[in-house]
This record gives sequence, C-alpha cells and structure tokens, in this order.
Amino acid sequence: MTNFENINNEFVYRVDFNSLPVGEHLKTYYINEFSVLINSIISKIRRGKIELLNYLNSPDWQSLELGSSSINLDSETLKMMVVLESIFENERQLINPKFLSRLESIFAWPTIEVAQRFKKDYIPNGVIHRCIVKNGIAIKMCGDLLPPGIDLNKLNERAFSRQLEETKLRARTYWKQLNKAILPELLIAGTVVIESIVDENL
Repeated sequence: MTNFENINNEFVYRVDFNSLPVGEHLKTYYINEFSVLINSIISKIRRGKIELLNYLNSPDWQSLELGSSSINLDSETLKMMVVLESIFENERQLINPKFLSRLESIFAWPTIEVAQRFKKDYIPNGVIHRCIVKNGIAIKMCGDLLPPGIDLNKLNERAFSRQLEETKLRARTYWKQLNKAILPELLIAGTVVIESIVDENL
C-alpha cells in the first residue's frame, strides 16, 4: 500500500490504554488537541534550530503543563510528543502535503499480529480492539520510526542539533516511505467502529 486505498468493511486493530465500548467510533489522533502549539513549533523549526532551541529553553516552555482530555499521559511525555509530531508534520508539509496528516488520522494496525507486537513493546497493559472500517481511505506507513521519540533533556546546541537532525531524517524516511516497516501502521480517514475486544491486559 504505497498510495491511498479505499477500505470498506475491513477489519483493523487498535491498541489503547483502556478498553473502549463496542460500537464506539474511533477518534482522530489525540495529539491534535495541541494543533495550535504544534503550528507554533513548526514556525520555529522553519526559522532554524536556534529559534526552536531558544524556545525549548525558555521559561514559557519549561513551565508549560500539558494534559490531554483523551489519554492519561504526564506533561513531559506529551511535550516530547508535541515536538516530535511537529517535526514529522513539518516534513510532511515540505515533502508531500497531499498525504493525510498524522494529526488528522485515525491510527490502526493492519493485523492482529502487528497489534500484539506493538502492545508487547509499548503498551503491555493495553487493550487490543478489533475494529471495522465502515468507509474510508488508508495508507500504510512505517510506524516504528516514531517510538525513538526525541530527547528534550539535553538542550545544549550540540546535543539538540544532533537529535533534531536524526528526527528529521526519520520523518523524511517516513513520508517518503523509504523503509520496510517493522510495525506497519495505517493512517485512516473515514469511519472506524470498535467491533470487539480481542486481547485485554494479557
């Protein structure tokens, strides 16, 4: 799946921290709650690494406390994810703006085996839901390029420059689909409904 494909009445799998009700419609990526902040960070990325670094070292960023209405993650994890997704979104806009943005996507795994692998590695106490795509389009991407994240604890120029360039490279590899995916993820635009729970806290 190197281009968008129509998927209708097909099963996909989602790993969540908690079980969700059967019949519930999956929502787009929760990080989209921070789209205003992400757009602000993208503008700093485009003005150069020093602009971004100065912002991340500023009292405004250091004192910022983020919380999500959709998921129970601590503020520092959410802040790291916001920076990571800002870098990935910036590269998407530069490389292929016609691709569906991660921020506007519903995420799922194409098979139960991939979902189980993701759960084991990243959310061992999570829940795998089997879902049905009622109507939509999807593209298969290399989901294993995201989990390395970006280290925001070393905000000196040399260390951060290396982190930023490594993350940009992963983002370019992701959007250009240059890697064979270890964890192939689906970015879906459409209606995705939970059909059953297939693996709960095992």
